[in-house]
Amino acid sequence: AAPATPTASGSLESTLGSLVGTVTTTASSVLSELLQPAVARETPLRSSITVSKLIGPKGGVILIRQTGLAVVFSPGALLQETRITATANPGSAISYDFGPHGTQFHAPVAIIQNLANTEIRHELTQANNLFGGYMPDGVADMKADSVSVSELHRATTVVGRDLLGRPVLTSSTFFVSHFSGYILISGRR
Repeated sequence: AAPATPTASGSLESTLGSLVGTVTTTASSVLSELLQPAVARETPLRSSITVSKLIGPKGGVILIRQTGLAVVFSPGALLQETRITATANPGSAISYDFGPHGTQFHAPVAIIQNLANTEIRHELTQANNLFGGYMPDGVADMKADSVSVSELHRATTVVGRDLLGRPVLTSSTFFVSHFSGYILISGRR
């Protein structure tokens, strides 16, 4: 193969940037067409639960205690005080809607889900198979117990012990750079 050379319209870097952008866009479109299995709650939520809190440049935490959700904002994630809203969607899937939609973060924001009341807590083989999935259209992306996502964020899952000393999945954490709808999904098929 001949070495890459700059094109008449720009540098090698801009050509590579265009190629990477095309590959990323193609991968995102293929990913969005695949249905991913949603992680389920043992007991479905009957109705949505919404919590709202003012978070500023110093960071902070927003919790939905009833569902085991914590969203941790690092210092500098937000440049000004912003009213953050987290809504747990009704049903079995561990899915949330976060707002304001389109908010971009300047430092890490962690979404942490307690797995105590999920159907997978005893499935230790799932520890390395969990992901946060970005749902651009929110709950409209959900189909029964699966979901169409356009981004995957690898989750770090903690294995601990229950009161009887048995190993269990205790929590799963993934990081996001913007807000919209997110769901916890399993890589298993």
